[in-house]
Amino acid sequence: AAARLIGDTLRDLVLQFRAVRLLIAQDQLDQIGRQVAAAEQPVLIADAEGHVLLANRGWCELFGEDRSALRHLDELADRLRDPGAARSALRELLVERRSWRAEVELVSEAGAGILLSVRADPVLAPPGRVLGFVLLFGDLSSERTAAAARHRLQTDIVERHRLVAARLENEADLLFRNLLSAILGNAQLAALEIADVADTARVPGLLESVRQSLARATMLLDQLVRHAHDDGPSETAGP
Repeated sequence: AAARLIGDTLRDLVLQFRAVRLLIAQDQLDQIGRQVAAAEQPVLIADAEGHVLLANRGWCELFGEDRSALRHLDELADRLRDPGAARSALRELLVERRSWRAEVELVSEAGAGILLSVRADPVLAPPGRVLGFVLLFGDLSSERTAAAARHRLQTDIVERHRLVAARLENEADLLFRNLLSAILGNAQLAALEIADVADTARVPGLLESVRQSLARATMLLDQLVRHAHDDGPSETAGP
């Protein structure tokens, strides 16, 4: 009887331990699920058969659809500019477990194209078992717009340095040269800080505001230099 009692107690402890582990795992799963679902970066999660388990908020906003609109990964190809190539890549992903890296074009309701990067991978578990698939998307249109804005700002910095510095040739212009260096340095520092902004859609507007501020500052400095140079000869050419 004592042995049976000890055995029952051990079984109860093991079952209780497993139940607690289940509750902890479920809580962790719920937390991670909420974080992925609310993420801004578009992501699709599918099971081993390709049935979509989760289309997060970022995906819904990018594709302009409800979470339940996409039921299987095969249906993703119909939303892209080249459905044939996308369908072939998706087949290789689902059947051959081959990762997919590409730039694709999403067709919006208005017919305009949105350039996207796609990174799709199978999720494997030993011994060679497939748990499912994860597809991450990135909006390349906003990234390229941001890159063009950075290039415009850098071009402006170089050009304005050339125009203003051409007037600063003598030792008396040391103060203006220091001011010019400070203005251009601050603009470059602002550009570097803006590069760390996570939301690339905001980058072009932020860089444009820096470019306009740079234009106003260098224009004012140029006026000061012109005024100083115009006043210089009149003072030395006195009676």
